[in-house]
Amino acid sequence: MKIIKLLDIPLNVLTREQACHAFMDLARSNNQSATATPNAEICLQAQKDDALKHFLQEDSILNFADSVSQLWAGAYTSNKWSRFRAVLELILLPIRKKYWKNTFPETVTGSDLYLSICEQATQNDLSIFCLGSSTKISNKNKYFVQNKFPRLCIQSFSGDGSNSGDDETINKINEFKPDILFVAYGCPKQELWIKRNLQKCPSVKVAMGIGGTFDYYAGNLKRAPKLLQKLGLEWLWRLILQPSRIKRILNAVFIFPWKILKKGH
Repeated sequence: MKIIKLLDIPLNVLTREQACHAFMDLARSNNQSATATPNAEICLQAQKDDALKHFLQEDSILNFADSVSQLWAGAYTSNKWSRFRAVLELILLPIRKKYWKNTFPETVTGSDLYLSICEQATQNDLSIFCLGSSTKISNKNKYFVQNKFPRLCIQSFSGDGSNSGDDETINKINEFKPDILFVAYGCPKQELWIKRNLQKCPSVKVAMGIGGTFDYYAGNLKRAPKLLQKLGLEWLWRLILQPSRIKRILNAVFIFPWKILKKGH
């Protein structure tokens, strides 16, 4: 399986369909595995957070490229563009990315992957536990997924993600005995929770940090229109809906490319 490293974070080169199949292979295995969807902002965050970096480098079996700027970064580093061309390709990203070679075929967002995994879990008689977010959002997410896949065995619990709450949360998970665990505490809290507690949940075969995915399916946050997603401008939609995210979006859209260019090939 091809891997591209961006800022020393290994990312698997997969389509969404391939990513789902790879994830389900782990879910049907006899081993325990952690996976992640580290977007550009998380790759930046890992440069200052050794525990997060170690998790993404050593503990996570699969890392999926979650943002369009990573597609550009993969093309820049793999094709050894000049910096001038790299900047030009970045500016023209919405119309140029389909011509890029030797990079990620598409973004693999946690929100897209989540629903595909729920569908595959239903077909394979695997159970899912959704951990994190507020109680209201967690319940609404479960209700949405259960309505879409009535045969899916799914449970949810908010918890608080802290060390002091681990015992209660682990008891809830072990009572349900899920095959798949999604953790929605945000980065790096969710990744560190998985690292700290996965082995204490013996039924879980694969766990993944899922960020704000539950918000989408709970109806709390609206996805960007398909056209903006296709053009790689979903970040602009998020900025319009959540202006408070401006610092995070600036990191992903401007600081991350600058760091990639500074690091070079």
